[in-house]
Amino acid sequence: MFIYNIANPANPIFTGGFSHACFRDPVIADDHYAYVTLRSMGETGVCRNGLAAQRNELDIVDITNLAAPTLVKIYDMAEPKGLSKDGNYLFICDGKAGLKVYDAADVLNLKLIKVINNINPFDVIVENGLAIVVANEGIFQYDYSNINNIKLLSKIDVSTK
Repeated sequence: MFIYNIANPANPIFTGGFSHACFRDPVIADDHYAYVTLRSMGETGVCRNGLAAQRNELDIVDITNLAAPTLVKIYDMAEPKGLSKDGNYLFICDGKAGLKVYDAADVLNLKLIKVINNINPFDVIVENGLAIVVANEGIFQYDYSNINNIKLLSKIDVSTK
């Protein structure tokens, strides 16, 4: 994970970084933390160092000091891919394990609120109570304005049949 100062967008300046093994790793951040999903590349995926990445996890990295980010917590995941955050709600596409919604008010103690397990999601965008989820089964729109009663609003089938 690399951190750049973009005060001058025409000339980004490297500020800091956090290294880990070679993974597919989407990253999102808020004012204090970066949330990094690390997904195994399986037997066929090989890193630049010749090793296969074999872990599936969510890393939470403290970025309050941008020049020296530090790992604060690792959570095991099944097959993490895309993720998004709205306030204290963290949404993680965990492949066949479904879309997971967490209360992330305390990053050292994430609380699982809901799993939508009838989809195999790989990307999610959330904002103001609306989640757009891209999955193998299609594009889904969910209303999470009541986090304890997440409702499917619509689905667009994108199958190639």
